Amino acid sequence: MGTRLSSPNFDSAKTHGFIRGAYHFYNPKTDPIRQADFFINSVKLDSGDLPPVLDIEKRGKDENQLRRDLKLWLDKIEQHYKVKPILYTSYKFKTRYLNDSVFNSYPYWIAHYYVDSVEYRGRMEILAAYGCGYVAGHS
Repeated sequence: MGTRLSSPNFDSAKTHGFIRGAYHFYNPKTDPIRQADFFINSVKLDSGDLPPVLDIEKRGKDENQLRRDLKLWLDKIEQHYKVKPILYTSYKFKTRYLNDSVFNSYPYWIAHYYVDSVEYRGRMEILAAYGCGYVAGHS
């Protein structure tokens, strides 16, 4: 099932001193163990790479089922890679569906989707900000 993540950029990033990582876009309509197995079969991470990242944007029909299934995915990935995965989701999604002692124990990467500001009082590892703008010297 799946093929190893392999690209010239991913493979040579570490050689050139870049920290690399991989994330999984979670689908609440697909079996969480099947999704975890696909990630494991597709991604080889080495020492110094970022922990696996779970991108959660959709909740499905049942919030309790979502939480149970996410925990299955997270546990399987943590067992395989020997590191806690990072949760990547919006502040609204995190506080609405994943704001408990179980999910608060995971590193949290706030997905900052086209909003003017964000306020979060928990532990945050990474902030990803998306929006309109440019970096001088780039077009």
